[in-house]
Amino acid sequence: MRGRVFFDGKPCTNAVVRLHPLDRPAEGPLPVKVSAKAKGPQFISPRGDVDEKGEFQLTTFDTFDGAPEGRYAVTISWKDPEGRGGDDSDKYPELLPARFQDSRLSGLSVTIDPGDSDEIVLADFQLNP
Repeated sequence: MRGRVFFDGKPCTNAVVRLHPLDRPAEGPLPVKVSAKAKGPQFISPRGDVDEKGEFQLTTFDTFDGAPEGRYAVTISWKDPEGRGGDDSDKYPELLPARFQDSRLSGLSVTIDPGDSDEIVLADFQLNP
């Protein structure tokens, strides 16, 4: 599953896209699944790193494996267009308005239907100030 992210018409190079499940049980933790490579259960939190063209591919358990079916709120954080990353990435200022980092305020969502393949292309996220 792939998509694209732009802010004010420009690619959000090195931004991070995160999907937050909306279909949670009334009580209890988020759904979990045990990955063959993981040492224990993992919370379902698909994410993708945006490249220089503004494109990303979603990863949940294994690299580029997409996202499980369900409804998701989407958040996007864009702190370092230079791609320096590493342990220092938190020291860089956020380049997007704060609402895009809050799953309740971003206004962004996506639905993954049963049977959607990993090759599905999501609608572009065209963000504005």
